[in-house]
Amino acid sequence: MTSPSANRRAYSKHDFCGIFDGQGHTLTFNYNGSGSDEFVAPFRYVSVTKPADSSEDDPDVPVTIKNLNVKSTIRGSGKHAAGLIGQCWGEVNVENCTMDIDIDTNKEYAAGYVGKINNGTFNISGCTVDGTIKTSAKFAAGFVAETSGVCNLTDCLCSVTIDSSVEGDGTHGGFIGVQSKNGGNITLEGCAFIGSLLGADTNNCGGFVGWRTKQITISDSIFAPESVTVSGTGSAVFARSIASVNNSYYFCALGEDSDNQGKLGYSVTAGENVTLALSGEETQYKVSGITACKNNSGLQYNGT
Repeated sequence: MTSPSANRRAYSKHDFCGIFDGQGHTLTFNYNGSGSDEFVAPFRYVSVTKPADSSEDDPDVPVTIKNLNVKSTIRGSGKHAAGLIGQCWGEVNVENCTMDIDIDTNKEYAAGYVGKINNGTFNISGCTVDGTIKTSAKFAAGFVAETSGVCNLTDCLCSVTIDSSVEGDGTHGGFIGVQSKNGGNITLEGCAFIGSLLGADTNNCGGFVGWRTKQITISDSIFAPESVTVSGTGSAVFARSIASVNNSYYFCALGEDSDNQGKLGYSVTAGENVTLALSGEETQYKVSGITACKNNSGLQYNGT
């Protein structure tokens, strides 16, 4: 027998394991607490498990949450409050979910989907999040507040408003707050941020990622916020501590180094009897509304 995998943990806190198929139904979650409970979320703890009658040498069974609509209202929680998952371990897949959040907290690491990815691999695809995170603490994010594992986001749309009253360094991110020092690689493909980053006294924020320590790759993505009032001091369009940004566009500059993070997008309106069409082989990201052409030949989003 081998020792337990680093991607698993003791199930002393009743982790959710296995598959949850919402089949398009809506889960409503309301929490109004004392402010001391951490990892407050509909699925507080999520982790991989073993098949019945298996040994430690058998592979872990990934967790999948899919086809679920969630409406989460959270008040007065501790750290890592999140719209869907408080903390997860191992391989976790979230597919085709929608999140409507209303989080008001004075603690760190609030997020639309996941408070903390502890280790393993987290894959999220075809998902959206809307609503508001009102916070007076650092590391708020539209999707994932803190990650110590591998994190892959594909075809996701964030329209969250992060309303920050932090004075100084906020390290908020449109999609991810902070990548821990021992974190794995992060990839974002076909994603769009159309929410708002608010807080005139808050600086050091990222349009997609608040802070990175290891490799981040952002491709075929768009930063087109409705409003940005956070300070540009120490901030960046896509990710602080520059990431690899490919075939991605921004429609609002953030920080002093915007030109090194993607390309400035322009709105083009066709005249009478003129048709605009993309050239090259196309990939459509239906949830985020992006059509991307290969060979970096262009993106189309919302008619632009």
